[in-house]
Formats: sequence, structure tokens, C-alpha cells
Amino acid sequence: MNCRRNFWLKMVIVSCYSHLRKRDLGEKKFRVFTPLRAVGLSVEKGWKLSKTLGLASVTAEHVAQVRISGELLVKGTKAKDCELQLKPRDAPLSVALLRAQRALLTDLKVNVWAVDQQDSGGGRTYDLLGDFGVAEQNWGVTGRVWVELKVYSEGTFQKWVDKEKQKLAVDFSKKNRADATLQGVMLLAASVPKASEGQWGIPKLQAMLKVSGAEEWVSLSGGSRRVARGQAKGTKIALGKLWDKLEWHQGAGGERVALLAQLLEELNLRADHPGDRAATLNVLLRQGNKKGRLVQTKLKLKSGRRPWVGTKDTLRDCYHYL
Repeated sequence: MNCRRNFWLKMVIVSCYSHLRKRDLGEKKFRVFTPLRAVGLSVEKGWKLSKTLGLASVTAEHVAQVRISGELLVKGTKAKDCELQLKPRDAPLSVALLRAQRALLTDLKVNVWAVDQQDSGGGRTYDLLGDFGVAEQNWGVTGRVWVELKVYSEGTFQKWVDKEKQKLAVDFSKKNRADATLQGVMLLAASVPKASEGQWGIPKLQAMLKVSGAEEWVSLSGGSRRVARGQAKGTKIALGKLWDKLEWHQGAGGERVALLAQLLEELNLRADHPGDRAATLNVLLRQGNKKGRLVQTKLKLKSGRRPWVGTKDTLRDCYHYL
């Protein structure tokens, strides 16, 4: 009897976006799920996981499946919740966006200390809550700031941003009247272009802020913040000399590899979080139709944690992105 009950309690896993529809709050029609809508939810999951795992530990595998709840239709059948499996190209984009969002918020001196929080008054949940940690760069917001995360396609970006700004202005006004410590709302939106063969191009982030009592939104990033790939400054060391400086090892599968961290060091780039850089570089490699990928693997004759490594061909491709 218990086995039968557990069978029926298993969560439905949906692997095709078009098989899932959801009716949003206040809407009459069920809206089909799109890849970038799934990516947006995956990014939110990544923020939650970063609280317990640490941002650098969040991988594409961690965010490749997201739970969807509400009024759903799964292949035309009503459901209350399900698990949505992201396509292989989409989860790496989620991780790249997550890390780019953190980097931009750090540049803007935003200290994030709450994720996916519901206030006592109800209404919309805060994606992120924080404050501006530096008094001279707070745009008049000395209290709390609400950050709303959105991911849109490049072609419809401005249309959806305009709609979201209108909704946020109304919701923020209500929340601010109920709690005056909430003094600003930021829309942190990603514009994602399409590349060749169904792949994603390099997204851009735009941060817009509305302050309590102000009529207009202020653009904080000018729409020019690309998902950073971290390029070397000045003249790079020539490839021929670079290969001589790298230490080559034998991977678990017998392949000849070198450490990504050492490659970054030789290019005078930060190498303390190679996993972060590997996630972004793998997105670029995939978008460029390159065969190789950076991997985290155990090396023969080398103890300790599994490092991020690449073959000579893969590191050559990475070199041109750095």
C-alpha cells in the first residue's frame, strides 16, 4: 500500500517547454512556457542555492530542473505542480546570468541579504532585498531596496521592460505606503539575443531604479553591461610562449590537460574562482560551436580537489575569449 501511495506522490517531470502551460495570477488564459521564462526561474533557484552553497559552488546541474506550482496544464491535464527540466543549452545560461547579476549588483554597491522573501502585507514576493552599502552612491535610497529579476529575449526586451516597470511602480507604491523602510525598487533585466543554430548570444544586463517619491526611473547601468567574460588587459602573452609556461597533466581519461587557473594567471586575470570563469567560457564555447569544454576532473599523479582543466585545443579557444 505504501509503495502504491509513493508512486502517485511522485512529481511529474516535464522535459518539453511546450507541454507546460500556467495561468498567472489575475489572468484568464494559460500561458505556454518559453525557454527564457524557464531560465528566469532557474536563475531565481540559483540565488536561493547561493545562500547555502555559496555562489561559486552553484553549477548548471544544480539549476537544470525547477519546480513550477500554480494552475498548470501538463499536456492538457490539470496539475498543481511539476518539475520542469531545462534544455542542455539553457542551464549554463542561467548560471552565467546569476554570476553576472551578482557582479553588477556588487558594482552598484548593493548588499543583498534576503532572497525570495514574502513580506507580512502579502502581494508580490521580493526576488531580492538589500540596501546600498555606500552612502555616496545610494541615489537617495537610505533604506531597503527591492530587486526584481527578469530575463527577456532581445527582440521583445523593451516591450516587456516597459510593462514590468508599470506593474512594479504600482506594487512598489503599495508596499512603500505599508512600510516606509522600503525606499526603492530596482528592475534588473537581461536581454538575451539568439545566435546561430539555436544557441544563445551573449546577454546584456540593464539595471533601472525607482525611488520613493520620484516619478521617473533612473538607469543605473545604461544597458551596456554585458555578461562579463573577463578579458585580459593590454598585450596578451603569445600562444607559443603560453604553452611552455603551462604545466601539463594526464586527466582521468588519459587526455593531456592543463589547469584553467594557471592559464588565467599567465594572462594576468583573477584565478581564485576558476569555476565561475569556466561556466562563462563554456557558454561562449558552446555559442561559438566549439567542440571542447572545460571540465572539473581528477588528475593522475595529483592529489587534492578536482581542478578545472582543458585540453590544448579547448584552452586555445578560451585564449581568444580572454
